[in-house]
Amino acid sequence: MRTARSLGDRDALVRALVSWTAPVVWTILVDNDADTEILDGIATALSYPGLTTTNRALLLVARAFELDGLDDAGCLAAAVEARAVAEESGDPATTMRALNAVGYVAFGPDLADERLGNARRLLEIAQEVGDEGFVSVAHFQRFLAATAVTDFDHAYESASLATTYAAGHQLVQMLGVVAVFDAMVELMAGRVESGLRRYSEISATMHAQGMVVAQWVGTIGRTGAAVVCNDLAPLVEELEDIEAVRPHSVRFPLILALLDRGDHARARQLWEESRPYPRDYYWLAMTTFRARVAARLADVDAARDLHADLLPFAGRIAGLDSGSFYAGPVDTALAETADAIGDADAATRWRDAASELVTRLADRLRDATPTAPHSQADARPPSG
Repeated sequence: MRTARSLGDRDALVRALVSWTAPVVWTILVDNDADTEILDGIATALSYPGLTTTNRALLLVARAFELDGLDDAGCLAAAVEARAVAEESGDPATTMRALNAVGYVAFGPDLADERLGNARRLLEIAQEVGDEGFVSVAHFQRFLAATAVTDFDHAYESASLATTYAAGHQLVQMLGVVAVFDAMVELMAGRVESGLRRYSEISATMHAQGMVVAQWVGTIGRTGAAVVCNDLAPLVEELEDIEAVRPHSVRFPLILALLDRGDHARARQLWEESRPYPRDYYWLAMTTFRARVAARLADVDAARDLHADLLPFAGRIAGLDSGSFYAGPVDTALAETADAIGDADAATRWRDAASELVTRLADRLRDATPTAPHSQADARPPSG
């Protein structure tokens, strides 16, 4: 890209910026800060007169993935525009990449209603052109859509198909996804020790392979188990260490852990310095934690706003949008925020709904068949 810009070669610059052609499952960013050089290059290329619709769509796809986790609105806008421009281009390869981007963004809350439709469209095109990599991603998107609404029959089916059509590095990612999902199912089935053991085994395998997300997988497993046990206090030091490196990344479960331990002063300090969590695949989990914090700290205005934010997701398990993170029923947060704003009757209804959901899922999942085709010792984790 730098060479193209130094030579003033517009075509070469566009080719460099749209050169990523592989399906995307997880984030492809390696830094926590925006790569302004690439983003500036994309903006420059998009301003070129006579740019083809295909290249415009692909540049927008590149912008969407570059803004992942850094600019929610910009990422969403780029992905949605990329899909529209790609459909206009009529090029199947371009349209698949744009649908991949939209499906990725839809793991967050803003396009939740489009998850299945986008995945169906991606699957249709990928099957027509015979691109098994994108067929696998389409099934992965269907897997997350089903998981998010606790439709585990379809989740199992889609996970199996995602691994069937994956190959090479993508297969490594998919098998890792399925292994973590199985560990999460163990937690929801009430087999906490088994779930923790599976998360730990996956984390250890990742660590041995030099995967940067190894620690995080272990952390979300321990956090999910703590939610099941209704006590996050043992996680304070671990979450504090993560916050020190990546501020705001685990802020809300950390505050709950501090409250569970009785450290109200530190909890309130972190709350007052907090900000909303990015609208990605962990948004529902972290916003559920955030709402519970608001209720526990008697921040009535925040509790009221967060109650409204979570209402569209009533009846769901927070964190399942990611296929990996158990953060408890959204209805639990709705009950606690209802209490905080003085609606005791609603709080009782939400609390009963949360209890019924947990019991019903545990009963269903106790007999569930693991989706992973390999043992945990052989599980190949996602690249992060």
